[in-house]
Amino acid sequence: MYRVGIIGLGLMGGSLGLALHKYLPNIQVYGQDIKKDNIDYSITHGIIDKELTTSQLKNMDLIFIATPVRKVVGVIKEIYPYLNSTKTIITDMGSTKAGIIKEVTRFFPDLKFIGGHPMTGKETSGPSVADPELFKDKNYILVTEGKDAETGIIEDILIKIGARIYYLNPEEHDFMVSFTSHLPQVISTLMINILTRLEKDYNEITNLIGGGFLDLTRIAASNPDMWVDIFISNRDNILKQIDLFMTEFNKIKVSLRNNDEEVLYRFMKSGRQRRKDLEKVITGGTQNKKE
Repeated sequence: MYRVGIIGLGLMGGSLGLALHKYLPNIQVYGQDIKKDNIDYSITHGIIDKELTTSQLKNMDLIFIATPVRKVVGVIKEIYPYLNSTKTIITDMGSTKAGIIKEVTRFFPDLKFIGGHPMTGKETSGPSVADPELFKDKNYILVTEGKDAETGIIEDILIKIGARIYYLNPEEHDFMVSFTSHLPQVISTLMINILTRLEKDYNEITNLIGGGFLDLTRIAASNPDMWVDIFISNRDNILKQIDLFMTEFNKIKVSLRNNDEEVLYRFMKSGRQRRKDLEKVITGGTQNKKE
């Protein structure tokens, strides 16, 4: 029987366990977490079959590390002495890749490690909100220099739980997600924090909040520990995106000051059209695939 270990039984790890049980019932799933309650919950609710102990690590065929980004390498250092490095494939599920891959390559050159990043999630956390359909029709990035037998094994499993597989190198990945994922988190959280400040003088402002504001700020409810890790680990790229954002933001500010209706109209029209086009691409699953 094929054995998969999951280290980190939060939303991602928990959802992976449920998905494996649903779509690949012949796989035996082991799990570990720093919180004993998460392990107990995961066993009771069918997320994992057994707790992953150090004595069992050598028997794992594949291990997913679903911890915060800056804990991934530390987890590998902790489990490495117990692994069968000629057998076990290791992959992570973190939102940034360059730093992790650099350190793993440096400290564990013999390890079969493949970076991974599921482009999915929720603003909630913990195994109680795990969802077996979390990866269905969602992009899953594998970050590796080339496709080999180990990558093929991971790809096959991920496809069977519904994911769409894309390949990128670490630098491309970290730059692009700094715009598509990390900058939106900054903006969303910033909007909520500004709301808190405005409420001091306008205590009825929340009565004027509509769907647009709620849509924009949904992800502000995300796990702060996870996001601080992401911000720090991808700091340089996020700073570049903030600079780009501020440049464009200031153009709109100037247009408003100048009462320039033509520029404002072009701004809104181009954004409206691109959003419509994007919706067709996303729902149709026709994003550019790089292998």
